[in-house]
Amino acid sequence: MPDPKPSFNPWPVALIAFFAVFISSVVAFAIFAIGQPVDLVKKDYYSDEIRFQTQIDREARTRPLTNQIAVLYDPSAKQIQIQLPSAHAASDLKGSVQLYRPSNASLDRNEALVLNAQGVQQLNADRLEPGRWQVKLRWSTQGEEFSFDQPIMIEVANSDPRSSPNRPL
Repeated sequence: MPDPKPSFNPWPVALIAFFAVFISSVVAFAIFAIGQPVDLVKKDYYSDEIRFQTQIDREARTRPLTNQIAVLYDPSAKQIQIQLPSAHAASDLKGSVQLYRPSNASLDRNEALVLNAQGVQQLNADRLEPGRWQVKLRWSTQGEEFSFDQPIMIEVANSDPRSSPNRPL
């Protein structure tokens, strides 16, 4: 009697095909993930972490002054108004204003902190992209350093006369 012809078993081929598709999918995803841009919050985040205690001290010195500090955005004038204590404006103040955009590091801006006699500075915001911004104030006066951060929302100018032009955010 002749030997029966063995029937075709699809399991070995199916297992090999499954693993081949799985491995090529993992490799394709890895190549895709490597090609995506990754923006860190800061490029030098490690050195910033080392200086973190200094920042904690600045914020602790600023805490009693928070009711005298204001960051306001006026969408109709497209201006950001910064108010610091007038005692700080009268002294040897040195500082900076960082306009930080969390979603896109290339839009960040740094400005010098230059207050008038009343402790106010106006910043032109007409070139800022609409969206969430973080205003980071850093200043020193009389040998002490201070720090204050506040988020603002840059909006398209509203033509409604009932909207308040100086509303705090």
